[in-house]
Amino acid sequence: MIKKISMLVFACLLVASFSFAADAAKTTMTKPEASKMMKVSGTVEKMDAKTHTLTINTGTETKSYTYGSHTSYMQGTKKVKSSVLKDGDKVDVYADSKNVLHKVEIEPAAAPTTH
Repeated sequence: MIKKISMLVFACLLVASFSFAADAAKTTMTKPEASKMMKVSGTVEKMDAKTHTLTINTGTETKSYTYGSHTSYMQGTKKVKSSVLKDGDKVDVYADSKNVLHKVEIEPAAAPTTH
């Protein structure tokens, strides 16, 4: 009897450990790894809402990225909507190896000078 209970407890612990490991693997695979993210700085040339494409001029080349509902937009420390982004804005973008944007940091507009 004790042998059967011991085997049952062991089997339950074994199943629970595999279940926990599978959940951990799912969590790890769905999050983009920071080491694989690329940071690119440049100026917005075009934001195309139809194709969900953002085109950035880095000064040496022009790069296009796709964006979606998962993309976050920040201006300073404030989270903003994508509609704030305009052609000519200076940005830092963070994209994965497939050129999918995960984060766009918009440089705050300079304060107007008064004379």
